[in-house]
Amino acid sequence: MTPYTHSTWRIKPLIAAHFLAAFLVCSVFYPPLYNILWKTADSSCFYKMTGLIASSTFWQNFWAIANHRIGDLIEDVFFLVFFLWLIKITPRGQKLQKSAEFLFLALLTTAVVLFVNNFLFKQAVHIVRHSPSLTLPDAPKLSHFITWIKVKSGSKASFPSDHAVTAVMFICNFLYLSRNTFFSLCVCLYGAFLCCPRMIAGAHWLTDILCGSSSVVLIVFSWAFYTPFASFCMKKIHMLFMKIASLFPRHAYKENI
Repeated sequence: MTPYTHSTWRIKPLIAAHFLAAFLVCSVFYPPLYNILWKTADSSCFYKMTGLIASSTFWQNFWAIANHRIGDLIEDVFFLVFFLWLIKITPRGQKLQKSAEFLFLALLTTAVVLFVNNFLFKQAVHIVRHSPSLTLPDAPKLSHFITWIKVKSGSKASFPSDHAVTAVMFICNFLYLSRNTFFSLCVCLYGAFLCCPRMIAGAHWLTDILCGSSSVVLIVFSWAFYTPFASFCMKKIHMLFMKIASLFPRHAYKENI
């Protein structure tokens, strides 16, 4: 797939994406549907994941760090590592284009984090849904085992998982950018790992991610790629990179290599 493949409106897929997102959200907040589809999966997933920390000091400390800002900084480093890996496996002659695509997706992710995560669901829209640690009376809490570092272990507005929105965006970004099988597998595994810390701490249900975070990303990506928006932005960024490269003819990257 190239960034210039879909430069027109694709109304049917755009509408379908919104219907799918609406269904995922309704499947959580419409009790009869939730009881059929998700209730058992939510509780089973939580108890199995928290079982990892019940008797292991190592995993208690590991997931506590993964939940902290320290873990977020380490994740940012891995994002950069994946980008450098992507550039390395990109064929010569496409690296500048791939960098333009990555920059667009990075800016799109930043916009989602700032607007959706930090504003929409924290200040404008308040969806009440208690996390497992507040709902299940016998739920083990990571914060009970670890006291030397602050761990988020509960939320009265757990839907959607803002942390997982970033993780799902990460997965979708790199799956769009590369068709390398091994690279894509590593991206999916690491993205799935990023979703685990908050669930293990009891701050989110599985459906906060599968139905909540995924719905946010589904809507964002549908508006980006089923409209001319992504194609237009990537072209402009690519052109900008080409102009910058032309200023350094001796060291510039040649698109025709």
